Parts: sequence; C-alpha cells; structure tokens
Amino acid sequence: MAVALAQHEVHVWYCLTRDPPWSEVLARYLALLAPDERARHDRFLFDKDRRQFLLARVLLRTLLSCYGACPPEAWTFAHSAHGKPRLAEPGSLSDLQFNHSHADHLVACAFARGDPVGIDVESADREVDERIAGYFLSAAERSQFDRLAAEERRRFLLQRWTLKEAYAKARGLGLSLPFAQVTCCYDKPGAPHLALDAELADDPARWQMWQWLVEGEHWLALAWARGADVPVRVHVRRIVPPVEAWERDALAADARGTGC
Repeated sequence: MAVALAQHEVHVWYCLTRDPPWSEVLARYLALLAPDERARHDRFLFDKDRRQFLLARVLLRTLLSCYGACPPEAWTFAHSAHGKPRLAEPGSLSDLQFNHSHADHLVACAFARGDPVGIDVESADREVDERIAGYFLSAAERSQFDRLAAEERRRFLLQRWTLKEAYAKARGLGLSLPFAQVTCCYDKPGAPHLALDAELADDPARWQMWQWLVEGEHWLALAWARGADVPVRVHVRRIVPPVEAWERDALAADARGTGC
C-alpha cells in the first residue's frame, strides 16, 4: 500500500549520511542509480561526497516508490531550464510535486500535491563569506545585518539563504532568482514569510514558508505555493532508505503523528 499524501499535507523526509549501514547497503544503493547518475557518482574524488550524492538519489527514488507503484530504479527524470527536476513519466503521480536538497552530511526531500514545493538545507556551522550580503540581501535585510554582532551574522545569512533558496527552487528559478528582491520576514515566531519586489511578478500571499534547525546541525527551509491562509499540515520524519513495501503503512502512520 502506498503512503497517502492529502491535498493539505507536505511530507518532509531526511537522512544523515552517518545513518545508513554503508557496508550492508552500498551495493544495493548503487544498483538503483541510472547510468548518468552512476557516472556523476563516480566522478566525485572523495568518499564523503560520493556518499552524500548517492544517498540523495536513493532517498528520492525510494520515497517516490512510496507514493507510486514503480520500483525505485525505474523512475526517470527531466529538468526545467534552471535544473528543477520532475518525473519524465509521471503516470498516476501527475499531480505530485517534489524537491530535494543536500548539504554537509544531510539529505532531504519534500513532497506535496498540486502546487510547487521547494526545500533547501545548509549546515548551521558552515563558514560564510560575508561579502554575499552585498548581492543576496535586500536593502531592508542589509540594514538589519549591518547592525548585528559578528557572532550573529552567520545565523542571519544562513536562515535567509535557505529560505530564499527554497522559494527559488519552488518557482523553478534556482540561482537565477534576483535574491536581493526578496525580503525574509520573521516578525511572526515560527512562521517566516516573504516580501517581494514588484519586479518578481509574484504574490507573496500565495506562499507558505517554514524553517527548522534539524538535529541541531542544519537549517532546513520549506516553501509551498498553497496560499498563506490555507490550513496546511507538515510532517517531518528522519528515515534511512531503502524503504520496503511492508514499512509504508508504518511510515504513513508515523507521518500523521509528526505534524508541525
């Protein structure tokens, strides 16, 4: 039985690269990759990078098979002009929206119905070149940033970077988004939202945004174009692929008990 995903739900699944028993699953993971994915995997010089890439692809493939009746290795993908992935042959999953992200030992996927969804993650202790503030912060954000103590600046930049990236990925724009035309607002605790310049031709009221510090190690941001006033339930779960058919009922039950 497939994991159910209601119209008002977003499912977020994540895994740390230290979670899988690599000696037991490596060969199985590699067998799930398409030839182009295997070629990309093999080009990485360092084992940590190969594992992160491999886990990201396997997590996405096995989770897709939780929502649709297709083996993980059989999914094929197409990409937008700016790199956003979609199912090349969606079949019964034509309304399924998904996005994935990985950074510094964490991989994550988001799934929703109908409306575009985007997800982004970054390590909370990542070193940040403060010069990026000059091109990716809006004027209002830059004014806030310039008043911060040095130890607060990294958190400020990473929170806004992940939130803007999630929005850009949901829109399918990636790094082509003019980030300085987006302002992240945190005036409501636990419910960040966006202010958008008119040049972006988008209504911020159509977006819902979320952000968490996952496992105390990574910032995770989520954007869904479902409408700011529409009741939504977000389910977040840590998982280790592969996901066997017999586990799906338990995952669905777990998801419904892990709302945010």
